[in-house]
Amino acid sequence: MRRGVGARWAAVALTALAVLAVPPANAADDTSIGFQQAVERALAANPRALASRADVEAAKAGADAALGQALPSLALQLSAARSNNPLDVFGYRLAERQATFADFGLAQYAGPASLTTAPLALNQPGYANNYDTGVVLRVPLFAGGRNAANLRATRALAQAAQAGDAAARAALTYEVLQAYAGVQAAAALVSAAHQSLDAAEADLKTAESLFRQGLVIQSDVLLARARRESAQAALATAEAGARDQLESFRTLLGAPASDLVPGAPVAVSLPQGTLADLEGRALDANPQLQALAAQAAAGQAARGAASAGNWPQFDLILRHDWNADSLALRAPSNTVMATVSWQLFSSGAQSAEVRRAAAEANAAAERYRGAADDTRLAVARAWRAAESAATTAQASVLAAEQTDEAARLLALRYAQGLATLAQLQDSEARRDAERAQSVESAYRALLARAQVRLLLNQLDPAAFNVVPTSASEPGS
Repeated sequence: MRRGVGARWAAVALTALAVLAVPPANAADDTSIGFQQAVERALAANPRALASRADVEAAKAGADAALGQALPSLALQLSAARSNNPLDVFGYRLAERQATFADFGLAQYAGPASLTTAPLALNQPGYANNYDTGVVLRVPLFAGGRNAANLRATRALAQAAQAGDAAARAALTYEVLQAYAGVQAAAALVSAAHQSLDAAEADLKTAESLFRQGLVIQSDVLLARARRESAQAALATAEAGARDQLESFRTLLGAPASDLVPGAPVAVSLPQGTLADLEGRALDANPQLQALAAQAAAGQAARGAASAGNWPQFDLILRHDWNADSLALRAPSNTVMATVSWQLFSSGAQSAEVRRAAAEANAAAERYRGAADDTRLAVARAWRAAESAATTAQASVLAAEQTDEAARLLALRYAQGLATLAQLQDSEARRDAERAQSVESAYRALLARAQVRLLLNQLDPAAFNVVPTSASEPGS
């Protein structure tokens, strides 16, 4: 397609929409908001945008938690016990540095003859208290790569959440554009309906005047009145549609009870480059694809973490304790310990976990491949839809201009008695239809170009051009 011509006439159609668009009836009480500000407000208040940002924070926290699990940890432990178990009581006294010879029952020792005597102090001690305060440093030494794999997986999931947030923001931007331009298109249809009603009123006056002069019969007056009633009904329908569009726009911005209305219309251009270029850019930049690619990477890392379960895990533990028979820091002691944990047999649970992780990783990779194919197809379809919409918008603008002029000329001929009312009303009906088609075509062309940019992650509201309502036809 001759893209320069298509873009030119798409701009003409959008300018026509801007000229026709009029504020709602209570515009004096409304607050105008530009498109960029509308997007910012929606991103700050829309529940879906807020939920997406919360998902990003959760994913980042998960990555931080995985990193923390791979690093040394320090814990404070406090235990309190009371027991008359001989082994526990003797251990308490040793840990508290309070063990004496009397604790061994030496008071009952009376020479070699008492060697078989069971000392009461040792075998039947009274209740004793022990408070153990400890500081424990745990240093992971080796986990078969499990910690590193978990960290890679959680970081990949965090990247997927960020890409998902970018996709949600882009989708919300498109929805705001759809609602923003939809309000303006609805206002343009209301304006066209007002013009149709004005023309119907003028036709009725002309018919009544000609009837009084005896130049037409009464059926012309009746047909003109029917035409006016139909135009009034069409105006009421257009006004109801405009109210619906405005409510949708305000709700999307999180302000359903506000007086916000869209400001100046905006223009969206097609990205530069061939279709093949755009398909390649979409594969690199589309945030939904980026999210799926990150999920696939997370799946591969999770498979590595599952496989690491076949290896032993080594940890170094350093402990410093205080033991006392009351809440006090006395009798310090130190412990250095190395631990090894190696699951040698799990009745198939470990191998099943590895197979599950591998299957999930393969599924994530295939989902990315399928989404990449879908994205290429979506870009091609959106590109062709934008070309078609530009052509339709061009034809609609020309048809609206021509049918408007034809209706004007027929109105003059009818006033002179040189044309019938049926001819005039048929011409006006075609004019009204072409006016509505012109507005709708401009709206569809705008959204078609925005859809292409959405797929390429180029829907930046700050880059949109504002269309002044008094703009002349571009390209002249």
